[in-house]
Amino acid sequence: MRKRLIIGMSGASGAPLTIELLKQLQQYKEIIEIHLIVTKGAEMTLEQETDYTLEQLYALADEVHDNYNIGAGPASGSYRTMGMIVIPCSMKTLAGIVSGYSDNLVLRAADITLKERRKKISLPENGLSRYGNLSNNRCLC
Repeated sequence: MRKRLIIGMSGASGAPLTIELLKQLQQYKEIIEIHLIVTKGAEMTLEQETDYTLEQLYALADEVHDNYNIGAGPASGSYRTMGMIVIPCSMKTLAGIVSGYSDNLVLRAADITLKERRKKISLPENGLSRYGNLSNNRCLC
């Protein structure tokens, strides 16, 4: 049985990183089931930074969850996953994760991942220069 891995994509610069990660994960399709959640900001960034359409991005995942469906599987602790990667992780998303503000599925899935003590990786955008951003990033370490 394959293990679920949640990939959250927020609106920070770095859409090509998400695409590359999803491509690299294809070689593990026998053991990993990729669950993708894309924010509205990420949709816009994808369009601005790449030649990929949303449909092409979705094709790299086994299942795509609507970011506004707060009742989807990844929002529940009983929905077993091996963990979550948020790539790229905007500072808004990082702040939401740290503060427990779960108003969308990316944030709720991250909150559940932390609550269940599953592996979580956030790859923030380049803008960690402000103290608040650095402080939020340290909270997740």
